Amino acid sequence: MSSKKVINKSMVNDFISISNASASVLGNESIRIRQIEGDLNIHELDVNRLKAAPAEWNFYRPLGDNKMEQLIISIMENGLLNPLIVWEGTGAESYTVLSGHNRLEAYRRIYEQTADSKYLKIPAFIKGRDEITPEQAQEIIIDTNWVQRELSPMEKAKSILKKYAIIESDASERRRRKRDIVCQDYGLKGRQVENYYKLNGLIKDFKDMIDENLLTIKSGIKLALFDEETQSWMLENYIDRLDYKRTGALKAGMSREQIRAVLEGVEREYVMMRIPKELQGKIADIIKNHAGN
Repeated sequence: MSSKKVINKSMVNDFISISNASASVLGNESIRIRQIEGDLNIHELDVNRLKAAPAEWNFYRPLGDNKMEQLIISIMENGLLNPLIVWEGTGAESYTVLSGHNRLEAYRRIYEQTADSKYLKIPAFIKGRDEITPEQAQEIIIDTNWVQRELSPMEKAKSILKKYAIIESDASERRRRKRDIVCQDYGLKGRQVENYYKLNGLIKDFKDMIDENLLTIKSGIKLALFDEETQSWMLENYIDRLDYKRTGALKAGMSREQIRAVLEGVEREYVMMRIPKELQGKIADIIKNHAGN
């Protein structure tokens, strides 16, 4: 007996509206998400027939406990507003999840808590086995996560890295426009795309520090100018001196001696105050004379 059941087709319009609304939040209604091409029917699939996408494709962090609890409550109170997107497997009616890993996990937890059999089936769009390539399947994962989730800086960086690689493997005209495509799809400016891309050159420790707000993105971009060995050296010796005031002076090609001079430079303290107009000339003379001593 088939484990999939076609649901009311009017739900498609609701889903399209939700997707468009998500895109609007990014200020870019033209974001291209190709998940609804082909079969517009929404099917009810047995949750036990669904498997997660490979970790290399789905490198995004699962929802934390609080967010997952909110998702569970929303599903129980309002139903599933956003169907999964799955890719048809080769046998036994198995499907790979391309969009909706957290929603699927929520369904499984709800069933464990309630034993309500309605949570053994979940609404989903199905992409046919021969309808898309593995690269297109991976791109659906990246695109939908970008639109539907609040990503960390390094998740954004890796998304752009993966997106570039997928577009580069395409023999079409897309290869020549990859930065423009990413800008359009993700609602970013060219410089933002380039900066996120550069962060992929960081060692893991620096990547983790950025996601933990222990290192600014601007500092990360500067540190990524150097090879991994030099980055590790800076991490070991200057972990507490990698603020942007110092890293902002780093330049590509610097030797370690030059880097040391920048990071160990004498700190200067600046004091800002409002000076009465009649005293400005006297203060300027005092500073001038002091600087000459």
